[in-house]
Amino acid sequence: MNTWFEIVLPGDDAENLQAAGEAALDEIERIEKLLSRFDPASEVSRINRDAAISPVLLDVELTGILETCRKAWLETDGFFDIAVNREEDANFGAIDFDPDTRLIFFRNVNARLDFGGFGKGYALDCAARLLRECGVKQALLHGGTSSVLAIGNDANEQPWRIGLRDPWKDDVVLQQVDLSDNALSTSATGKTVSDILDPFQRQPLQEKASCTVIAESAAQAEVFSTALLCMGKDKVASFVSPEIKALWTAESPSPKIILL
Repeated sequence: MNTWFEIVLPGDDAENLQAAGEAALDEIERIEKLLSRFDPASEVSRINRDAAISPVLLDVELTGILETCRKAWLETDGFFDIAVNREEDANFGAIDFDPDTRLIFFRNVNARLDFGGFGKGYALDCAARLLRECGVKQALLHGGTSSVLAIGNDANEQPWRIGLRDPWKDDVVLQQVDLSDNALSTSATGKTVSDILDPFQRQPLQEKASCTVIAESAAQAEVFSTALLCMGKDKVASFVSPEIKALWTAESPSPKIILL
């Protein structure tokens, strides 16, 4: 995931809160070691090395993750795709995956898994689940400031207030949103060449825009912020629901957030 994670834990029981926070950060590190495609010892690296040669047996957790990602790929009409990349002609459709046998096989030798549009959200969800098991009722977690998850309310018993920044100007907040027992993710094209690819053209997104999604889980928010940004503003409305709220920001003529 290659990003900085932070956890805010209000309360008076400093010793127990610190122990819970450290356990949650350890859980995030565990997810990093599971999903990182850059770590040669990770489970994903093993799959990327071997799955084009013969079927690879997955552990239970990664089986569940892949099933979630496959459903997201189908639900978003292919705009969320953990197997698309710029160099290789492959996508999730080139992967045989059976959740019952827990086997995965790449029919295209160029296929690779990349959880860059899913991992941060999933890590936050896992950390939040652990915090709740430790009895934590108030917390704010974020990964790289682009993925945020709120447990309960803040120290003043108010929803956690999150500032949405201008993607193209440092330290400019365009709007504030409130979170309480839900999550937020923002995907943006940024100031330079986008690292988000159009899954059909396999090219970096060209339009200067960002999409923020508020959803029940951080993984869901991250999946849809990526997918909706890829499909473009005109197609977003059909994917918005009571469970998924989307806000769109375009660069010109001046940045402005639109609730879709």
